[in-house]
Amino acid sequence: MNALDLITKARVELFDEIIGVDDSDELWSNTTLLRYVNEAQKEFARLTRCFPDTETISLVIGTNVYDYNERTISIYGGYLETSNRRVWPTSLADLEKRWIMEDPSIETEGTWENDNGIPRFIITDKYLNSLQLWPNPTRAESLILYKYRYPEELTTLTAELEIPTQYQDGLLFKIKGLALGKMDSDSN
Repeated sequence: MNALDLITKARVELFDEIIGVDDSDELWSNTTLLRYVNEAQKEFARLTRCFPDTETISLVIGTNVYDYNERTISIYGGYLETSNRRVWPTSLADLEKRWIMEDPSIETEGTWENDNGIPRFIITDKYLNSLQLWPNPTRAESLILYKYRYPEELTTLTAELEIPTQYQDGLLFKIKGLALGKMDSDSN
């Protein structure tokens, strides 16, 4: 189904069942409804984590902060290709707790921020749209991030939805709710 198909369904349901008018085209522009389709898809993806994906990041020796794609919802793991090792996501608070409790996975003395070695943890909540590795990488290699992402933003009415077909009608509730929240046709 493409965006226009979903918008047409939303228009039919809005004016037939809710508003009782003959033509809802005057109430919401296609641009406004396309924006609502994008908002509905993003909310669905955020709530269901339905788009698992990977992203490759090239690590640089001694650099521990890396940006990732802004469409990332959350990171659930990582893999170092050359080292053939799994890297685990953690929060900054959990890493600090491990440090204080002398967790065996934290084997160094001093401050963890300056440790070097093969990365074992991905700190996911210290920066916005960036991650921090611990310890700092000592070799250049590729980190494959396992993550959930938002769908591609639809920019045309003929663009196909990424949401699986069986859930597309569920997007109508969000679209109609947003549309009804803004019923003034002068505010399009």
